[in-house]
Parts: sequence; C-alpha cells; structure tokens
Amino acid sequence: MDIVDQVSLLPWISIKNLQIGNVIFWKYKSDLVHDQEIKNYLDEYVNCYVDEHLQPVKELTIVSFKDKNNFKQLTNEQYQEVNSARNILCFLCISEQSRIALNMNNYSVGPPSADIFDMKYQNFVAGSDGIAIRSGSAISGGWTLKEVNFQKPWSTGGFFRNINIDVLLAINKLINSQKNKRFKNRLFRSLEWFRLAHIENDSVSPFFKIIMLASAFEIILDIPNISDKSIYFAESVEKKLTEARFKKRTRKYGKKKDNKTLSNPAWWCWKFYKLRNSIVHGDNIKFTELIYSNWITQSIVADIVFYNYVVESLVDLKALEPIKKPDFTNIYNLFKWI
Repeated sequence: MDIVDQVSLLPWISIKNLQIGNVIFWKYKSDLVHDQEIKNYLDEYVNCYVDEHLQPVKELTIVSFKDKNNFKQLTNEQYQEVNSARNILCFLCISEQSRIALNMNNYSVGPPSADIFDMKYQNFVAGSDGIAIRSGSAISGGWTLKEVNFQKPWSTGGFFRNINIDVLLAINKLINSQKNKRFKNRLFRSLEWFRLAHIENDSVSPFFKIIMLASAFEIILDIPNISDKSIYFAESVEKKLTEARFKKRTRKYGKKKDNKTLSNPAWWCWKFYKLRNSIVHGDNIKFTELIYSNWITQSIVADIVFYNYVVESLVDLKALEPIKKPDFTNIYNLFKWI
C-alpha cells in the first residue's frame, strides 16, 4: 500500500520563518526538503497555485508541525494546534496592521483580509503526479498536477506586512506554559471567530461579521448566561482597560433609569453589544449604524478593543512586560475617548 503524506500551506502569503507553539511557518524552498520523492512532488504541486493573472505564485508558506520535514498526516489534536496557530497569525497581522493604519489615520495601509490566511491541506503519494481535490463534502479525483490550477482570490486584500514581535513572543510564552489553561482555551476559540469575522468574500455580510466579533468577545470575556450581557461586556472591558485618561460619561441606565458612569470605551462596548442584539433579533438596521466615524467602522473599533484586551491579559498573566505593550494613544485620541 502506498504511503500517503500530507502538506499544509498558506499559498497567498510568504513568511520566511516564524514559529507559534509547535507550528512552523516557512517559505517553501525545494532544497530544504530531504526526501527526493517528496521534494519532486512538492516542486510540481506548488506550481499549481497561481496569482490573479494566472502566473505561478513565486513564494508561498508551508505550515509544519514541529519539523519542516514532517509530512505525515496530522492527527486531530495536531490539526487543532495548526489551526490555532493559523488563527493567532491572522489575529496578530490584522490587529497590528489595523493599529498602524489608525495611528496614521490612513485607510490605505489597512490590513489584508482573513482570506489571505486560507490554509490548504493536501494528501499526496510521493513518486506520483496525481491529485484529488476536496471542496466541502465533494471530492474530485483522477487529475494530474499539470491539469490543475488554484487561483488566488481577489478578496485577499492588502499584503502581509507587520506583526508585533513582543506580542507574538508573549503568546508563545503563554502557549508553552502549563498554567492558565482556561484562558488559553478561551483565547484560541475566540481567535477562530476573529478570523472568520475578517473574511471578505461575498459569502459573509457586514452584519454577520458583527455577530462573529461579538462572539469572539463573549468567549474571551467568559460572559455568563445572564439577562444583561451588554453591561457585563462593558464593565469587563472597563476593568481590563482602566486608564485615568479615559473620558467618562454618566447615563440613565436600566428600567429604573438609574445613573450609570462608565468610560467611553466601556460605553462603546455596551452599544456594540446592543448592535449585535439588534442584528440577531432581526431588527431593521441601516448600514450607517455600522460606521463609527469617517472610514472607521464599528468592526475596526472592535478589532482595536479586542487587541488591547488580549495585550492587557498577557500583561496580567506575566507573559508580556508592560513596557513592551503596543501603544494605542493616538487611536484613542482619534476615537475621542481621551
């Protein structure tokens, strides 16, 4: 019986060398592959990936578990680790690039979409030139490598540009620690929703993206099943992001219309969750309600609040030194929160 190997890759981005937990992201180079038959197959296989103009993708990223020359099929547990690492990479890129764009108040340097982190898994038999393709539940087989192309989608958006190395190192420190397992699980599950909320193809509406971002918050905040999740959301973020420089506002709140004082970021969280509820309950919502100000959408604000919440959590867990935190001052000025 032929031995079936497997390769995992991110075909639309090029990462020279980066590791998250046990998962290695590396730019494909033929001379790094030791087994000659596997090398021959992969040299042909990577040429199946073409850009928007049908030209072969010059550089793509292989995703390996522990060893660059590990082409064994992933177990379910290993798949979960690889998927979580991909979600972390997506989060680090989109969040940091959003922070940079907002610091410059320039939408043209915004992040790529999550489509650029679409990960492919391909089973193959070294020494052959055959390929079978699964799309959803459908499998199409009987093809050769020279007969198949996979085209880069137009929805990938901008380039993979920046991640914050200090935040990456902190997440790796958290992953490698035996402590804080509950928070780690919540972080990993929330980042799956974060990635899905940034898919830009036409199958996902802007309204559903709000729901997915709200789900990411619900998971990482560990919001209990209570009647008023919006105020729990707001108060949880206020506790984590408490800063004296934040402006505070007092509003009439609840059925009794009591006075409630919260910071501007907390009130934004409250309003964001109310928007989520309106979408879920089928209320009539105008697209203008998805805009925070000018080119800044509610989703972009959510990205920044979520990013800052993760950063402050890493500080609280002693994984990140306070002096190495990303700076959000210009952004909060732009939001008129300070």
